[in-house]
Amino acid sequence: MFVNIAMKMKKRFYKLTAFGLSVVFIFQVFLCVGGATKFIPSTGVTLPLISYGGSSVMTTIIIFSIIQGMYVLNGREEDGLNENPQENDRQRRTRRRRNS
Repeated sequence: MFVNIAMKMKKRFYKLTAFGLSVVFIFQVFLCVGGATKFIPSTGVTLPLISYGGSSVMTTIIIFSIIQGMYVLNGREEDGLNENPQENDRQRRTRRRRNS
């Protein structure tokens, strides 16, 4: 899921940051599930969004929000949208007129 989002990013910084955060998340899940199934020695790492622990849940939510924010910024840059919503409406109207 996060790796797909990372590959869709246009800017190199966004791509590498999203990929790095997704690797951290996947590695944490692997350590927890691997320790529970006795595949690897248990390390005491909590399972994201499932195990009890406020700092683990907060860190996972922060990772999710960073990746989501970069995905939204990437989409805005692809569409050429501005921060001003009124200006965005004008741009959309002119695109519709050109396409019709």
